[in-house]
Amino acid sequence: MPLTYSATTPHYRVAAAFALGQAGKHDAVDDLLETVNNFDNALEVRHLAAKALLKLCNSSDLKVLRQAADNYPEVHTRRVLLNACAKAERK
Repeated sequence: MPLTYSATTPHYRVAAAFALGQAGKHDAVDDLLETVNNFDNALEVRHLAAKALLKLCNSSDLKVLRQAADNYPEVHTRRVLLNACAKAERK
């Protein structure tokens, strides 16, 4: 692995975001939202946190998901967040 990639994106954060979504524990939603909204995290970390939110969200999360999704500066991650909002509305 190139050193620059390891320094730019801590692999354990990407793996943790992915694992939280796979675990299916709704308790992780607040931490994942914090991760998505913290731009000190690498893009891959924020994106996988959004994907985990897509798996974990429900109607009780709609307000905070909508706040995160509205005007999110990264289009790809915003789309995942908007999909999470749509899923939460259906639940």
